[in-house]
Amino acid sequence: MKNIRLSLLIILFSSQFIFARTYHVLYLGNSLTYVNNVPDLVAQIAMSHGDTIIWDSNTPGGHKILQHSTNPVSLTKISDQKWDIVIIQAQSQETAFPDGQLDVEIYPPAEFLTDSIHRNNTCTRVLFYMPAGWKYGDNLNCSALPEICTYEGQFARIRQTHLNISDSMNAGIIPSGISYYRSRAIDSTINLWSSDNVHPSIKGSYLTALNVYASITKKATVGTTYMPSGVSSIEASYLQNITDTVVFDSLSEWKLDRGFVNDSVDFNITFNYTSSVFSDGFVINNNSLSNDSVFYIIHLDNESDYNLDTIIGMPADSIAINFLFNDTISFCGKHYVIKQVHLSDCGIDTITKARDEYCSGVEGIKSKTAFNIYPNPCNHYFTIAQLDLSNQSYIVDMQNMKGEVILETRLLGHELKKEINIKSLSAGVYLLRIFNEKEIITKKIIVN
Repeated sequence: MKNIRLSLLIILFSSQFIFARTYHVLYLGNSLTYVNNVPDLVAQIAMSHGDTIIWDSNTPGGHKILQHSTNPVSLTKISDQKWDIVIIQAQSQETAFPDGQLDVEIYPPAEFLTDSIHRNNTCTRVLFYMPAGWKYGDNLNCSALPEICTYEGQFARIRQTHLNISDSMNAGIIPSGISYYRSRAIDSTINLWSSDNVHPSIKGSYLTALNVYASITKKATVGTTYMPSGVSSIEASYLQNITDTVVFDSLSEWKLDRGFVNDSVDFNITFNYTSSVFSDGFVINNNSLSNDSVFYIIHLDNESDYNLDTIIGMPADSIAINFLFNDTISFCGKHYVIKQVHLSDCGIDTITKARDEYCSGVEGIKSKTAFNIYPNPCNHYFTIAQLDLSNQSYIVDMQNMKGEVILETRLLGHELKKEINIKSLSAGVYLLRIFNEKEIITKKIIVN
């Protein structure tokens, strides 16, 4: 057991932040997946965010969903291990075919594959990767269904078929095709197709990989440092913004906000009062079956109850601490609610186990310094004023709603006031932190 100072462990959640994780992913598709090695692109993007993706695939050229449902390699790979995610990718045009054909060649085999995956592991998330269709529509099958002759008509059917699959099979959608559609409408000079107008260019594959990563992890891709050869930094930033807009504006439509029943989780807490200021606090003993996917939320206010239905939108006056096994956390001087949150692709589960008043014994890490922040809301500047001179120095930083630190300075012990210049910041809500090894104060700052 080790003592851990709170200031080194605090993670303030943004709207899309989740701890770094390892994912085991199986891809079942065809050349749309293996051209430019989309799984490896996803893994490289994940690595740039601190995540690890261990993957396998079966992607024979031209393979359709019906063929995967009878392919012994695909079925064997499904049962090889308890996958976190299985991604199923239809052939580029087949989900745009006439309804009668879909009723035979798409929906039943898709359901069979989904059932096979869940029989192997009920917690595996099934995601259907939505292709973009052909750049100029399917001119080979105009006689069967005239509407698919154009790109817009073909893609409209691909989109609807994937929504139908998702609704009927409790499966998510990787909305890569939507991102293609939006990118093409905004800037058609970025060519997402290769010269055959069917397969993706490296830019198209990168856009798909960004969609896959965001759909798997629920993390924003803006700021991804990895970009493959052939994609400029400007193009990468553009495609990242397209991805985040498409994925996160419609999480419920793509069924990416769904969860499953978790495996068993439990924890217990013992209170530990000692004479050491940094040991005064409580010990959390982690008894869960998945230690690497459990962390704890301590809600720092006087309310006795609040609902944490999802990590997204977590209150800004909360902190989250990742524990491996049994660690000691020191935090006294405030009321708190402790929740255990178990993360897996089987969903998000929470347990409220303990609530206590102020820690007894010695002072602990108690906020003894009061600050006044004004004006708030503000325009170009705001001021931090110490209401009592503690002679302690503090780090001051501001985070945007993505959890990115966009401003950092120091407040020295002898400074009664410090003016913060925010002329470069866009209008919005930011999180201000004033902290040192003994305490942390957080405030919301509104910039007009």
